[in-house]
Amino acid sequence: MVWITFFLIASKLLPINFAHLALLKNSQDAYNQHRSEINNRIYQLSLDAEVAYHQGNMAEAEKYGQLAIAESKGVQKYLMIKTLEKSKRNLHQSSYF
Repeated sequence: MVWITFFLIASKLLPINFAHLALLKNSQDAYNQHRSEINNRIYQLSLDAEVAYHQGNMAEAEKYGQLAIAESKGVQKYLMIKTLEKSKRNLHQSSYF
């Protein structure tokens, strides 16, 4: 039963993981393919923030990042805020969140 639950959770997260990896590898086609499979608006906004950050557009990255945080709730919201705070303190920041 635990493996079935794990598989169901992991299968929902696969598109966002693949999209993020494609973004890090600068593979726009693969990114677009996996991005279209993501139905969760918060994940979409956080990926949009990452894209804007990697393109050097900090204003847009901030906009999408704040929208993602605003639409999040509970533990997810807390983790996004804390991850962003930690990321901004890092001198060698490689991603927005």
